[in-house]
Amino acid sequence: MLPARTKNKVMSGRAAAAAFFLGGLMLASAGCGAREESAVGAQDLEQEEQRTEPTGQESGNDTEVSAFYKTGESGGSAEEKEEMPEPQSVPYTAMDISGILITEDEAGSGEDGWISSSVGGMPPDTVEYVPSSREEILETVYEESTVDENDPDTYRIIEYEQEVPVILEEPTEYTDSAGMVRYALQDGIWYEYLYGAGEVALDTEDEELALLLLNMDGAYDDYELMELNCEYSGEEGDPAAYSYHVLYRKTIELEGAPEEVEHLSVTKTEQTQSMELQTVQEKVPVMVSREEPTGAYRYFGWQEEEGKSCYYDEDGNRVTGAQVIRGIRCEFDRDGYLISRSGVDVSSRNGTVDWEKVRAAGIGFAMVRGGYRGTGNGELILDGEAGRNLEGAAAVGISTGVYIYSQAVNELEAVEEASLAVALAREYGTDMPLALKMDTSGPSYAGRADGLSPEDRTKIAEAFCETVRNAGYEPMIFAGENWIANNLEALENVTVWYAADDADHSDMDGCEIWQYTAKGTVDGITGDVGVNISCEMQQ
Repeated sequence: MLPARTKNKVMSGRAAAAAFFLGGLMLASAGCGAREESAVGAQDLEQEEQRTEPTGQESGNDTEVSAFYKTGESGGSAEEKEEMPEPQSVPYTAMDISGILITEDEAGSGEDGWISSSVGGMPPDTVEYVPSSREEILETVYEESTVDENDPDTYRIIEYEQEVPVILEEPTEYTDSAGMVRYALQDGIWYEYLYGAGEVALDTEDEELALLLLNMDGAYDDYELMELNCEYSGEEGDPAAYSYHVLYRKTIELEGAPEEVEHLSVTKTEQTQSMELQTVQEKVPVMVSREEPTGAYRYFGWQEEEGKSCYYDEDGNRVTGAQVIRGIRCEFDRDGYLISRSGVDVSSRNGTVDWEKVRAAGIGFAMVRGGYRGTGNGELILDGEAGRNLEGAAAVGISTGVYIYSQAVNELEAVEEASLAVALAREYGTDMPLALKMDTSGPSYAGRADGLSPEDRTKIAEAFCETVRNAGYEPMIFAGENWIANNLEALENVTVWYAADDADHSDMDGCEIWQYTAKGTVDGITGDVGVNISCEMQQ
């Protein structure tokens, strides 16, 4: 329901929005407030040396009242317009407007030079944009390593004291350079050996005599006989032909192992085993970690889940509530599912639109200007890009609707404007509302519809909406929030599209579509473009 107008007072913000929708409040018959008082009258126009005529282009949102004029014949003064008879019993039925519809080229509008008075462009982001991606979540698993001698990361070295068996090679015999045993170990006792030798020659072979002669002085009494050799070296008839060589050895028991053995050679050893306390080093396993895939994923950016859209920030958290992503407003429910759609409103001012890029930018719907009525002569003009925009947007899956910039001064003209919207909707197929954009024509308030009373404007809005509704489509009023409060009485069963970039309608209270900037930038669209949010999924 469109709200009632308040008497001689411009309301703003949420206080105004609350009052707008209180149906049944009737407006006083006073003029249009401050704006009506500044309207240019017929006498003012007659005083100009050269008359000007509006280009027929629409103005902007709530405060966008810029208009550009060209030299030509005026469409008549405001007083003359008020004296024009209203058509009677206008049927609210879509009509054939082919006889009155002209093109932008025929209207001679050229480049309209329209400049929005929007206070700002795209809102600042609340969430950093990250491309859509996913990464598998890995689980850290710890386990004991297998010791690999060639890989120090698989073990650690520990040290501890431990008694270990030791096999020793102990010498048991030392021999001198002549091959004589000098020390020997027997039954655990070390013995030292001293040697003596002698020679004697006999003419007969007699060992006892030789030994007696060699030890006549008793020098070898403590020695034992080790060797006795007899060699015959004489010739026949030689009386002393027998030479005896004797080796004696004396054994001395030692108290311990011999000490000076450096010049001797070890000729015998024996192995012994004993226990010895040693510092032992051991390589033991360590705990090592490895990453195992879990089959679960962490998501980033835009994702589709169970047929619903959601957005994950740079930390992989799903966002909720009102957010701005790359300048586009979005609304998410408490579970993080998108409940809003982002949209644009475009016209021939934007030239040829690349709808593939627009779709890739996250835009889900487009309100396309179907046409507008001239602010001076009242000609109904077809937007030169309307067909291409409707067809191109739909081809990439963007929902479409149509809006008409109105300068209607009576119900018949409102029906004509509705008929243009219906004709485009039928030809190209739309699934968004058909909207009537109502606003002032320019800073001088000299447009043909600027002097209308709230009662007349309400009749025009009703005529448009009923005609659209009777054709099977949903009607909508597109205007600034304050403009509606001061120029329209209550309308039943009509949805609202607010143009309000200096207000906050993030909760979509009181409107179905919110144009939060008329100076937006969207990839694929040339120049300033209106950017909108719709929360019909929430309502």
